[in-house]
Amino acid sequence: MAFDPRELAAPTVLGPPTGARVERDLVYRTDGQRVLKLDVYRPPSEGPPVPVVFLVNGDAPEEIIATAKDWGVYRSYGQHLAARGLVGVPFNHRSTNRFERTDAADDVQAAISFVRGRAEDLEVDATRVGVWVFSAGGPFGLAPFLWRRPDWLRCAAGFYMIWDLGPLRASVLTTI
Repeated sequence: MAFDPRELAAPTVLGPPTGARVERDLVYRTDGQRVLKLDVYRPPSEGPPVPVVFLVNGDAPEEIIATAKDWGVYRSYGQHLAARGLVGVPFNHRSTNRFERTDAADDVQAAISFVRGRAEDLEVDATRVGVWVFSAGGPFGLAPFLWRRPDWLRCAAGFYMIWDLGPLRASVLTTI
């Protein structure tokens, strides 16, 4: 039986809270034929700018991760972050199976730059940014920040992440 990536869009086991103000499919980068998009989950009510957390999914073949931001788990995390007064941003990035790790790291940087550059419109505090990396996303999603932490980075987390980042140091550092 062939794997159907649409199965990943199924709801999570525990239903997420409701009420987040969600903007879907904002184009943050176009690279050749690939259009990369992100979603922004904001708290239910308007207010002053709040911290933002970027959800960096793991790596897999392109046909699997092409719509990762739409998977139930990332929609749920976005909703949960918004319910707690933060902005959650899941986004799609390129697979390292067809591209270099530095391309995926560039995508992470581009998503963060896109949101920080529109901080006022998106009700985000651009000086308080978190990066939450999952699975095999560690080498390109978190490694650059572990070696050179930007002033705006306030939190970095890895969930079931590859932590042995030493072999990737030289290639990833060239992207920041």
